[in-house]
Amino acid sequence: LTDDDFVRVIEFFDLVYACVDAQLCDAKTARAFFGPHANFQWPVLKRTVTRMRESSFAVRSDPNFAIGLEALASAPIDAEACAGNF
Repeated sequence: LTDDDFVRVIEFFDLVYACVDAQLCDAKTARAFFGPHANFQWPVLKRTVTRMRESSFAVRSDPNFAIGLEALASAPIDAEACAGNF
């Protein structure tokens, strides 16, 4: 992933999480649609996200950076994971 791709993926899941958190989106539906994709992405991005959260020099050093991706990946899901790369 390029840096721009990385940020786009993170921001997408953070926006889904914000929508659910504000009760503007149905949590069950959001998890069914996006949980499998978050579970696919989180293992790949977790180390980088953790490093950025802990760095005092990173642009994204906010401890809540990528909270949406992490939350959707850790939520139990009923749908099957993505069968291929997207």
